[in-house]
Amino acid sequence: MSEIARNDEMYTPSFLIEAARDVMGSIDLDPASCEVANRTVKADRFYTKEQNGLDKTWAGNVWLNPPYSRGNMLPFSERFVFDPVRNGTMICNAMTSTRWFQLLCRKCECMCILSKRISFIDSKTMEPKKGNDRSQVVFFRGVEWMRFKAVFAKYGHTVLL
Repeated sequence: MSEIARNDEMYTPSFLIEAARDVMGSIDLDPASCEVANRTVKADRFYTKEQNGLDKTWAGNVWLNPPYSRGNMLPFSERFVFDPVRNGTMICNAMTSTRWFQLLCRKCECMCILSKRISFIDSKTMEPKKGNDRSQVVFFRGVEWMRFKAVFAKYGHTVLL
């Protein structure tokens, strides 16, 4: 198992967060974050692991890089698709046979299959972590799906769902 798969404290590279901000206009909430990650995300509000974003209300424009560890993806995916967010952008592993991935495919408007494996930012060194052995997908739900398709096309293949 790769370090990426074992560690929930891997931050999204800024180019993807900036693309999400470009699509949504702002990031109102990051429900699975911390103070250090929010320096890049710049969400108006964020919930830490201790605050448990699954117990809070999600609304507005949401950025989500959920904890990838076993048992977390389904509840975070359910909240992502069923809470009253205006626009939502979620990055995750391309694990197409899982229940949570299938849910995202059914409930989101668009996705981008990233053309390259990304280097997440290591929470200890704040440097890109090499050796990601998983492909990622960025899902989008909300009213700005056409903008998402246009902005994210430079990072991979965008698909309407």
